[in-house]
Order: sequence, then structure tokens, then C-alpha cells
Amino acid sequence: MNQPPLVSIIITAQIPIWLNEALQSALAQDYTNCEIIIIDHSNEKFVAKCVQPYLKQAGHKINFLTTGAGYYKAAEQAIRTSRGAYVKFMSDAEVLAPDCVNKMLCALVKHPQAVLAVAKRKLISPLGTPLPDNISTAALLSEMSLMDGKDVLRYQTSLNYNLLGELGATLIPRAQLVSLMPKREALFSINGKVHSDVSALALYCKLLPKGDIIWLPESLCAIRESDVYSQPHQRDSKEHVVEQRKRINDFICTSAWFKQMSSPREQISVCLASQPQQRAQKDLRTSQQHHLSLNTLSQWLSTRTLEPFQQQYLNQIGQQLSTPVSLAIIINAAESTAAQLESTLVSVKKFDSALLTLETVVIGLSDEENQSAQNILSNENYIISVNKFISDSQAEWFIFVDAGTIFHLSGLIALSTHLLSTKGMLAVYADEFFFIQGEPAGIAFRPDFNLDMLLSSPKTMSQHWLFQRELLLAAEGLDPTAGQSAELDLILKLIVSQGLNCIGHVAEPLLTAQLKKRDIALDAQLIQRHLHHRGYSDAEIDLDQFHNYRLRYNHSLTPKVSIIILASASLPVLITCVTSLMEKTRYQPYELLIVADNECSAERDAWLDAISTVDPQLIRVLHYGHAFNHGAMANLAASQASGDYLLFLHSELAITDGEWLKLLMNHGQRPEVGIVGGKQLSADNKIRHAGYILGANGAAGDVFRGYDDSQSSAMARLHIDQNYSAVSGDFMLVRQTVFNDLGGFDSQNLLFDDVDLCLRAREIGYLVVWTPYARILRSAGRKSRFNGESPHASAKMKQLEEDKLFKRWMPLIANDPAYNANLSLRSRNFDLGADSRLSWQPTRRDEVPQIFVNHADTAGCGHYRMLKPFAAMEEAGIAQGKNGLTLLNISELAQFQPDSLIIQRRYSPAFHNWIERVGNLSNVFKVFELDDYIIELPEKHNNRKNFNADVKEQLRKSLSFFDRFVVSTEPLAEALSEFHPDIRVVKNCLPVDWWGNLHSLRQQGRKPRVGWAGGSSHQGDLEMIADVVKALANEVEWVFMGMCPDKLRPYVHEFHTGVDISLYPAKLASLDLDLALAPVEDNIFNICKSHLRLMEYGACAIPVICSDVECYRNTDLPVTRVQNRLSDWIEAIRMHLADRDESERVGLELQSRLRQEWMLNRKNVTNWLAAWRP
Repeated sequence: MNQPPLVSIIITAQIPIWLNEALQSALAQDYTNCEIIIIDHSNEKFVAKCVQPYLKQAGHKINFLTTGAGYYKAAEQAIRTSRGAYVKFMSDAEVLAPDCVNKMLCALVKHPQAVLAVAKRKLISPLGTPLPDNISTAALLSEMSLMDGKDVLRYQTSLNYNLLGELGATLIPRAQLVSLMPKREALFSINGKVHSDVSALALYCKLLPKGDIIWLPESLCAIRESDVYSQPHQRDSKEHVVEQRKRINDFICTSAWFKQMSSPREQISVCLASQPQQRAQKDLRTSQQHHLSLNTLSQWLSTRTLEPFQQQYLNQIGQQLSTPVSLAIIINAAESTAAQLESTLVSVKKFDSALLTLETVVIGLSDEENQSAQNILSNENYIISVNKFISDSQAEWFIFVDAGTIFHLSGLIALSTHLLSTKGMLAVYADEFFFIQGEPAGIAFRPDFNLDMLLSSPKTMSQHWLFQRELLLAAEGLDPTAGQSAELDLILKLIVSQGLNCIGHVAEPLLTAQLKKRDIALDAQLIQRHLHHRGYSDAEIDLDQFHNYRLRYNHSLTPKVSIIILASASLPVLITCVTSLMEKTRYQPYELLIVADNECSAERDAWLDAISTVDPQLIRVLHYGHAFNHGAMANLAASQASGDYLLFLHSELAITDGEWLKLLMNHGQRPEVGIVGGKQLSADNKIRHAGYILGANGAAGDVFRGYDDSQSSAMARLHIDQNYSAVSGDFMLVRQTVFNDLGGFDSQNLLFDDVDLCLRAREIGYLVVWTPYARILRSAGRKSRFNGESPHASAKMKQLEEDKLFKRWMPLIANDPAYNANLSLRSRNFDLGADSRLSWQPTRRDEVPQIFVNHADTAGCGHYRMLKPFAAMEEAGIAQGKNGLTLLNISELAQFQPDSLIIQRRYSPAFHNWIERVGNLSNVFKVFELDDYIIELPEKHNNRKNFNADVKEQLRKSLSFFDRFVVSTEPLAEALSEFHPDIRVVKNCLPVDWWGNLHSLRQQGRKPRVGWAGGSSHQGDLEMIADVVKALANEVEWVFMGMCPDKLRPYVHEFHTGVDISLYPAKLASLDLDLALAPVEDNIFNICKSHLRLMEYGACAIPVICSDVECYRNTDLPVTRVQNRLSDWIEAIRMHLADRDESERVGLELQSRLRQEWMLNRKNVTNWLAAWRP
């Protein structure tokens, strides 16, 4: 029997923090014939200490090597030592799946033409919890595949990251590696130069030209994200990495094989591993983006869960209800498999709520096929069966789905709370995902009810609605003749009989379903019947090139339109606008009014005089005696217009389609419509304007700006008639009576007067329609309204104009009914919001403050002062909200509606501008948090160089915009007392989850273990005790963690490098100190600090000696305080060591006091919350 090939797992070890986990994952490989080679290149003893217990364990053989060289020489040494036929690399920070080696080896053995196997990587946190993918870790392909190595290298040259990732994601035949290791050149060198920061890429560019890559789509290797020890994928944007990657790309580009290739670089020769003869070109960029989107969507959805305190609140609401709301889910299983049905039923069973009961009803399977739900057995058609059930059921709401539909728990949670407040609603719909080629890749984040979008695209708007029982009974159920369009039929009947205000929208994905092919003829028939019922007897329905419905109302009348051209200084564009309009416009009757501003020229005046004499009944010229003002000029012309409709047209636009005005009037003549806008295109067919989204990148943003007109778009919104909240005033049709009722444009608005007009029209009940079929040319970009101003002045003036709109329309801007709360307000392309938590508010309680916490960092102070207190408040149920490193923009802030805004340590000019606007535009209570005397850092503080002389005044200015100033100590409050009239002191407390259950062991060294732990900013503090360390070097084992100045290192027994903050408490406890020191220099910075260091030591029951400085003096904790004199420090240390039992007792007492008084328990966080509230 043949022995299976030996695989050498090479672990390059430098940092021991995660080495145990890495080594255990290697030992856990289910492939039996492995050897493990650990190559230690740390020049420290901790790796060896970590590995020692494993050397004699049963299982895979371990070979431990050490070297004083760097990574690349260590890797080469390990390769030469290895005996395996294949080499599996991994670093000390990586984790392998148990079947990693087995699966990768099987793939390589089966496909010997491959020079390496590479698997998808997944990201994990320092604690090992999964993180979302980024572009560098996203899957390349969905199935095991072979990729041409040269093609992959060629594509790599267009990327700013390593496409295949580090060597930990690969398995490589050892012979391939050895062949690349001649004596004259290192394995990771190119042209004689070692590229240590992109070593994997250097190896790939040598290896991949030799053959294929076998790709495995499973996540077989986990890589870390660390704030302290950045991993290779985290350093992609570093200058030295960019430079080395560029040199490698240049090397690839000069290869002879590269020069012979001419196809787009992202096109890769690929075949399925199961079909190696069927090669095809694959766009790897598109494929990778697709998989990243899938992961993003999955992660976005997975965060939408209930915290325990939220679940408790919903349970309380449920207890107050006499009966929960009931929903019957009617499942059509006629054309599905039992497995599809089971997937639907399982997704429903996961939901359990006191607010909403779910009843599943299956139509189409026999009792033998399914026992999981109530069955209706009928030989009649589906709809007749549905109607019979509805008439007998007592459920309040009904929804109709096909088997295979997956309900989302988060969607059902959101629905359960929404249905409690649906008084007057007869129908409700939610958002949804849909399957594309079996993957949940499609998203439909729907707007609030949008009549024109429903009629144009029922495939995305009319599925999976919830209907009230009373509506269904009044309609005598679904119409059997409507077939699969029965829901659309019922919705259209509802609109005709009850109007638009009885339809609700839950902005949350409720389910994932198949996007079914619709019966186009039946849809069109139903829509046409609906239009007939609304009085449009001659209406027609067409199918456009994107398979959307195009409605032609075919009005019997052709009212007169006053076309108003707003002319600026440019005569050529004005001539083009007027002549193209007169030559191509087919709609009649119309009149033309040209309004000219005061930027006159002899040529323009002469041309205007001439055009006004061509046909005075048709063309009139009006003069506005001031600089261009859109609103004022439009109002002037409107007052002189004789048409029933006003068409406002900027002179920069030109007519290209003779039907343009008829297409606008197609909607403008509908009585419910007040304003109509069209599509503005550049000369190269790019979108200039396709409607406004309120709050996008400011007060209002042009959607899809820059898209090609033929490009696909979210929910086809670039190509369908729909209702927007606002459209551009540069190409706008308004009914004259509506315009007059509104009082015209507000000419005080130099920008956004068009948005304001549309919102006022909407306020009095009119629809604003945007149609993609009325197209017009805008060959040049829109010119600034602030002509002659500097860019800085223009930006400031634009901001002032935005703020006018914000002040008047803030609630609507924050929640644009034509948009969706789950979509980003930092994009105009209907992109998913990056922060899922921002829109996930399933249990917002009016009586509990809503808080937004903006922490300054992810290090100690960010956690201790912001993140952990807020988390404890949420857990206690006394606060709700979210946290983030990024400030919300004005629109997001209004959407989130916090009661309190907590900002930590921000004082830049850009921040001043932002916080001033926040204060002017909202009533949010603003709190500034600070825990250090940042205006005077110690001489040797590592961040001193980052603080300039302006910090004091910048801080003072920041505080001038805040309602309250919260600090961590009384001395800090006193030192900054002149900066703010309302300063509150909230002292630091320890998070229970980090510090509540720790305990250090004692007497673990040959000598007493005495030490210090902390961050990298304490050089001066530690150098102060250098002579103490030297004097006691023979009496104790000095242990330092996080920092150790060079002058101390010769006397230190152990130096442990720092760790991520989430690992710090456990790491400190693991040092097993018998005594901890807390030396601080006596300066204003330290005087203002808190006694956090004492608490951290004490939480581990470590006795403490500290400097007798103000920061440690204002506490009655049982610690030993000493003057900063050599003799005092030595005497105190020897005192503790002389009576170690007493010293241990003091440590335990300190721990007990801390657990009683200084933890983030309910009492302490309630006090903290009081400082964060008005």
C-alpha cells in the first residue's frame, strides 16, 4: 500500500500571542501524514516557551528551529529542512481549518499541472471572531477551478493588493520551491533584491508562469486583523509596500510572455476543476466584486439581531397585548420540491415573538409530502384554494409566497413591531432580496409607496405584500382570472378604491425569494384596466428595451405650454438651445419666453433683439436686471406666461428628441401630478441628472450621475417612470395653477430652489414624476451659481444654501420617501449603507435616550471612556443608539435622531465646521469627552510630536460648540475649568466582561516577579525607575509588557510586546506578577490622569506600588504610595517581598474593593449616563 505524501506545515513564528492557536490548528489537521516545522525568528525566548509543551505530544511530528535571520531566510531554512512532498506555509497569527491540508492536497494531486493550490481566506479579529471580507479576501470564483498562472499574474499588475494573499493560503509542491532556490538568489528576491514586505508576491511572480493555480472557494485559512501587529494585508497601502509591489509589477510587465498578451488584464483563462478541458475567459474583477457583495450582504444581515435588552423590551410589549397580531403565510408549493418547502418552513419556525404569531399554510403538496404545516388539498386552482382559506381564517394579515422563499429573522422582527402601529393601513410591503442563479445576490430596497414605480416595474414592487383580512374579504379574495398577477390586481384595485394613504412600508428585508418571470401580457392588461378606471380610456402600455412597462396616457387635450429659457452669459449655448428647440419640438401649442440676466454683451443683446422679432406671438424676450438667479428669473417669466403649463429650461440644454415635451406632458396632465422632470445626458451618453435623492452627499444629490445611460441600475431606477421627491429645475414641467398656488420659486434660495419647490408641491398633495423617456442634452457640466467666487468661498456659500434647505425640510431630507433608510446617504447610486447598525433600530424606545458615541480611537481611552460605558448602558437597558469612529453627516444624524451626541477628543478645523452646523441644524445635546491634559504632553511622550502649539485654542474652539464637557478626574476639570462653564467629572470604571473574572497566579518565578504593563507613551515614567530596576536585578525577575526603554532592557527578565486592547486584560493577568509598579513623573499631564493603572493591576489581584502623585493620591484604594526617590522605591519593593503573604492579602483586598466599587455596573453607568444627558 502506497504511503500518502508527506506534507510539511511550516509555521514562521515571531510573535507568540496567537502561536498556540496557530499550532493547535496545525496539529488538528485531519490529514494524517504531516510534519510541523516551527521556525522561530523572534530572537526572544517566548516562542520556544510556547512550543515546548507540544514537542512530546502524540500526533503530527514537530520540529523546532531557531534563526537570528529575518522572515525570508527563516522560510528558506525551513523549506530546506522539510521532508514533505508538499509545503503548507502559515504564520503565527493564522489559523487553519481542520481539513485545510487534506482538501488542498487532494486538489493538487488530482491536478498535477497546478503549481500551487490556493484557498479563500477569512478575516478574524484578535479574539478570533469572524470579520467581514474586504476586497483582498473576497472569493475569486464560486467553484473549485483551475486558473492560468500567467493570466493571474497579468491581472495582479493592475491591483494594489495581493490577489492570492499570503503564503498561508497556499499549498505548494516542495519541488517547485526548491527549483527556485539556487545559491545565487534568495527565494523571495527579484533581480537580486529581496522584497521582504511583499515576499509572497515575489514568489508568485516566479512560480505562476510555470503552470496553473487550483482555486478552492472554501475558507480554509483565517488571517488576523490587529491594531498592534498589522498583518501583510493591512499594510498594502504603506509607502514601502507600494514601492516593492510596483517593482514586482514592473518585473512581470517586462517578461516576454507578458508582452505577447493583449486581452484585458482582468480576463483570466479558467475551467472548472471537474471539467479541465473546457477552458473559458472569465472576468475575475467582476467575479471577485460579486463575491465581495455577497459577503457584504450576508454580514450586513447578520448584524441585525436583537441584543438581550432589546428582546426583553419586546417581551414586555408582548405582555401588555391582549392578543398578538396574526399573520397567515400562504405557501404555494405546486411547482416546488419538498426541500424548497422545508427551507421556507424552517425559516419561519426560527421566529418566536409575543408580538406576532405566524401560521403557515401550504397549498400544492399532499399530506404524505409534508407534515410541517397546515395543508389545503384541492383540485381547484391555487387562487380558489387561497380564497377559501381566507374566508375561513381569523388571521389579521395574509402574505403569499412560493416554496423556497426564505424569511429573515430580522425582517420578521421589524414587521412584528411595525404591525402594532398600522391603524388605517390595508396593505403593507417590505424590502426583499432575491436569488440570482441560486445566490441571494439581488436586493430590492424599495421606496415608500411609489405609484409610478409600481406601474412601471411591478416585478420589483408588487410581490410579497401583506394584506388586511378586511380588504381581502371586501375584494372577495384574489381574482382567479389574474393568475400570477393577482397581487398586482388587488393592489391596483386598492389604489382606485382607497387611494394611496392606506399602504405602508417596512424598510427592512423580510425575505429572499425567486424573482419570477412575469406574464407581461397579463400585467399590461391589468395596468391598462387600472388606467381606464382612473379615466384614461385611451391609455396604452408598451414594453421598453429594459423590459419595463412604459405608460402612455394619451390625453385627449393638448394644453398650451410656456417654455421658459433661463439665459446666462454664453450666447453660443443659448443659440443652440433655442434653435434645437424650435427645429425639433413637435408638441403644439407652446410659447417661448427667454429670460436674460444682466451679464449682457453686444452680441447677445443683438441676437435677443433679433429673435424677439421673428414671431412676437411665439417668442418673447424678458430682461432680468441682476445677476443670474434661477428662482427670480423663472418667477419673472411665469408672471408673463400665458400657458397652462410652465416648462423651465436652462440655456445650457439642447433638444435632441422631438417628442421630449409630449413625453413630459404625458405625466404633467395627470391631475395628481404637480411637477415632472426628465433625464439630462452628456454628449457621451452619461447621466447629468436623473432625479434628486434628499440627503445624499449633502442636502440633495443627483442620482446615478456619471453612469452610462445604458448601464444597469438598482431596481432599474435609471430606466423607469417613478416618483422622486424632487427633480431639477433646469428641465422641469409645472402646471401653472400649481406654480401659482405655491407662490413660485423661493428666489432667496440661490441653490436648491428647485428642490424646495418640489417639496412644497408634495406637501400639498401633488406627485413629482421623473421620466427617463424625456431626454435632453447637457453637453457641459452644470456651472457654479457663484460665478467669480474662489473655490473656498463657493464651497462655503453652497454649505449655507444647503443649510437653508436642511432647516426647512430636515425631517423629509432625513427620510426621503423615494429612497430607503437602509441605503447609503454617502452615495447617489442606491448603494447599501455600510453600517448596518445605523438603520437597525427595531426597538427604539421614546423613554430611553438615543445616543451616538463617536470614539477617537480603538485603543484604551476609546474603549474605557466611550465604547465600554455605552455598551454597559445598553445592556442595562438605560440607553440605546450606536457608536462609530466616523462622524455622521448632517443627513445621517437627522435620520438617526440622537438625543445626545458624545464626541471624544476632536478639535480640527474640519470638525469645527461640522459641529457648528450640527448645533445650528439640530437640538441634539452635545457632550465633549476628554481624559488627558492634551495641551501639554510630557517631554518624552511618544505622541508629543503630533500635538502642535494650536491645540489649546483648537480645543477651546471645539468646546465652544458643546453643551457639556465631561472629564475623567477632578484635577483635569480644574486645569481646564476656564474652557467650559459646565464640566462634569465621571471617573473611569472597569468593564466587567474584561476585568470581572481575572486572577494572576503568584510565586511562579524562581524569584519574585515584579513588573509594569501599559502603552507606549510612558518612556519618561519608566526611565525614572531605571536605577531601581538595575539595583534589584539580582533580587527579582523584572517583567515588562508593552514598553521597555533601552536603558532598562539589560536588567529585564522578560519583555512582552503589547497586544490589542481586547487581549490586554487576559495578557496582564497571565504575567503572573507578584508585585506591580505604577511610576509616574510629577507633571501636569500625569497629575490630571486617572488611577486606571492601579485598577487594572488590582483587578488581577496584584499588589501595587505607585508614585505618590496627585493622580494616585485621590483614591483610598489599598496601594503603597512612594515618593519618586530611588531609596523609597527600593524600600517599598523590599517591604512587599519581605512579607509575601501580607502583600498577597493586600492584592486580594484591592481586587475586592475594585469589584465592589469600580466596575461598570448599573449604578456606575447610570451616573455616567446622567453626565451624557441634558
